[in-house]
Amino acid sequence: MNQLVSFVAALLFLVPQISSHVTTTISGKILDREGKPMVNAVVVYTDATIGKVYEFKTNKKGEFSALGVAAGYYTIEITAPDGTHVYSGTRSIGTDQNPNPQPLKTNVLNVDLSTVRPNGEMANTAGTTNMSEAEINAIRKENAGTLTINQLVPQVHVAVAARDWPRAISILQQLIAADPNRWEYYQNLGVIQTNASQYEAAVQTLEKALSLARKAMSGSPSPEGRANLSAMLIAQAEAYEHLGLLDEATARYNQAAAMASQPALAHFYACNALRNGGKPEAATHECDQAIAADPKQWEPYQAKALAENELDKYEAAIATYDAGIQAARAAIDSNLRPEKAKAGLGQMLSAEASAYLQLQQPDKAIPLFTQAAEVSAYPALPYFNLCAMLYNRYNSEGALPACDKAIASDPTMADAYFVKATILFGKGKLEQGKYQVPGGTREALTKYLELSPQGRHAADVRAMLEQIGARIETTYNPKSK
Repeated sequence: MNQLVSFVAALLFLVPQISSHVTTTISGKILDREGKPMVNAVVVYTDATIGKVYEFKTNKKGEFSALGVAAGYYTIEITAPDGTHVYSGTRSIGTDQNPNPQPLKTNVLNVDLSTVRPNGEMANTAGTTNMSEAEINAIRKENAGTLTINQLVPQVHVAVAARDWPRAISILQQLIAADPNRWEYYQNLGVIQTNASQYEAAVQTLEKALSLARKAMSGSPSPEGRANLSAMLIAQAEAYEHLGLLDEATARYNQAAAMASQPALAHFYACNALRNGGKPEAATHECDQAIAADPKQWEPYQAKALAENELDKYEAAIATYDAGIQAARAAIDSNLRPEKAKAGLGQMLSAEASAYLQLQQPDKAIPLFTQAAEVSAYPALPYFNLCAMLYNRYNSEGALPACDKAIASDPTMADAYFVKATILFGKGKLEQGKYQVPGGTREALTKYLELSPQGRHAADVRAMLEQIGARIETTYNPKSK
């Protein structure tokens, strides 16, 4: 019995020692993705068993340390000063079992974010991993380049949005220095160089982009890859076009068309380039290919009809405009870029009306000008064309309201005031030997001079103003000889 009491007493004596927590020291150093100390990073240790939490902040050297931390198994979370989560891990914290217990190696946490490998693992320092210092430095170099790229890309977007081409070019050149094998950087640089009128540089830059892209895509690019190559060829063709190198531009447009799954756009650009370059016959051929590739697009019809007008093929142009007008109306009904289609519809209606005038068929032009005014983004122009056409046909009664509508649409259209004033002036009468005109005549003449004091009609306008209210001799006077 005495032995049992003695055993229980001994057991009670040992319990406080068993339940008490072993404490130890911990420390660490946190480096950011540039390998620099991360100041004021928040480091949180959470005991996985009892949930006890220790929280620390790093100092100016990126370091932290603590005494009296309970031994255990911990999850560790590190947050950068801006609140970004940068690290998660687990550690056993405690002391070894030597006669003179020492903190475990895992009590020291060194996090170097500049050594994070592509798989997400971190190579801390040579000697703690199977990697050499040279390999770790290579990772640091690659990560530094990635960090530089991540910092520069948003700056490019800001510069482009502000149309600050010199700034955008400079940033893209830095991106290329950081990663010289990314064809996307060359592509963007080439497009921006074109916007900055650096056409020769753009041609060379886009050639580099094409070379890198073809190499990256190997011999059989995907549909997306083909679309990217086509876009680069179109961009290069535009640069050649600005340089006046029409043959080179046309060749690139044709290469782009052959590369694209939807070649209509490339043929359309080629059509415009040839027409602007004084080759309307070749332009119609390219537009025909664009129309064949996608008959629903109205722009190629408009471009082809313009080329046919330049060739004095007015009947052919009218037929082409009719097809384009139908395509534009369908686009509006389908809500496919309706505002642009509506503007194009107005332009084609006016252009077809002008073609009918060339064929001496004004009666067919009148309803087209009227329709154009109803849908045009700038209705003043078709209203004025209608006004001038009716006036030239001696239809003053029809011309006058058209002129008023043109003026209402654009109060700064000087020629509309002139035609209106001329019509009103022609309605004037002699009253008691003086030439009197309807109301609004003088105002229209004065407005023309206000808007266009040196205009081509200014002398006629001043002459009419001098005659208003002036005495006019209507009888023969021998002394006037």
